[in-house]
Amino acid sequence: MGKVALVCPGCQAKYRITIQGEAKDKISFSCKKCGQILEVDPRQAKEEAPTQDLLKATCEKCGAEFVKNPEDDARLCYQCRIDLLVSRKKQEVVESPKAVAPAAEAEKSTARYTFKNPEGLVLGPIKLRTAVVLIREKRITGNEMVSRDGSEFIPLVQYPELAEFFPQLLSKPEPITQTDQIPLEEPEALPAQASEKKTEPATSEPRIYYLRLNQGKLLGPLRKTTVVDLIECGFLCGKDQCSRDQRTWAMLEMDQEFKELLSKEDAEVVELTESVEE
Repeated sequence: MGKVALVCPGCQAKYRITIQGEAKDKISFSCKKCGQILEVDPRQAKEEAPTQDLLKATCEKCGAEFVKNPEDDARLCYQCRIDLLVSRKKQEVVESPKAVAPAAEAEKSTARYTFKNPEGLVLGPIKLRTAVVLIREKRITGNEMVSRDGSEFIPLVQYPELAEFFPQLLSKPEPITQTDQIPLEEPEALPAQASEKKTEPATSEPRIYYLRLNQGKLLGPLRKTTVVDLIECGFLCGKDQCSRDQRTWAMLEMDQEFKELLSKEDAEVVELTESVEE
């Protein structure tokens, strides 16, 4: 036994014809809608797989009749099974620890926090959710002192609900290993040497000079820097004399310290006077 699907070309009516036995000749019949003659070839019939018989059952919960497969041992209809699964799922959600709000969570929602920064500015009292917004906007940096519900001000890190937003404050410093330790002997020796070098100029007294100008005027006591400034500004010439003890005098043009600072004109005059004396 097989079946053949056929569509009328005139009115597009669909037919499903069952072929019984071993018929080989074509079968002709007229369409019920348009009357066109249709032909069916029995050799095109396809055998269908035998269908499995279904059983009728009555639901023990609601009493409704339903159809099920023979291997199905369930005593409830499909709707009652779905309702049972949904109720079990809801019960699991209610009994789960995540759904039960702990006392700390309830305390967070009702507590009021007051913040005081290192400069002494006070912010609050505000709710925790408001504080979270200010933390994200970096208006609360984690260095504040905090009071909850009017209690004493303590560091922010002592409140876990606030400290969790500042993990860098909770991180413990890494212990210093033996390789990271810096010896103290060498750094102590270096500053001592530097201090000795610095104290040397303090102990040495500055050199003092006396000047006797060509016109006979005396200047002094003067430091070397002052004498150099007078030479550079042209106030002194090579014929002026200098002394360190007011006993021995020498002209600046003959002094090794100031000879190079004299102008070229003074040097030419010195050479000219030397040539005349010769």
